[in-house]
Amino acid sequence: MILTSYFVYQNNINLKQQEIAFHTNSSEQIVKNLDQRIWSLNKYADTLFFDDHFSDYIITDKDYYIITKVYDKLRADMAVFTDMGGARIAVSKVDDDLVISNQSTRTLEMFF
Repeated sequence: MILTSYFVYQNNINLKQQEIAFHTNSSEQIVKNLDQRIWSLNKYADTLFFDDHFSDYIITDKDYYIITKVYDKLRADMAVFTDMGGARIAVSKVDDDLVISNQSTRTLEMFF
């Protein structure tokens, strides 16, 4: 009886250790995955400054042709990130109420 109780006790300890190890490993994988996704999106955001239409958008006032081109670029480029569960990027000027995202172009009020 004592020997059986000891084996049950040891088995419970081993199961708890395995469960802790599983959760720790899962958490580490989630963090690594999120870090990779954030890094990829930040790298993409850095490349936007080299795009001609994006540069034109920064220096011009409401030129809807350029706004449409920026929207088209964001929409096309963000299609690569569909595995990220609907990743979204949006750009706006400090003094403008227009927000351009890969999903839509809206006023600041409607965006938030």
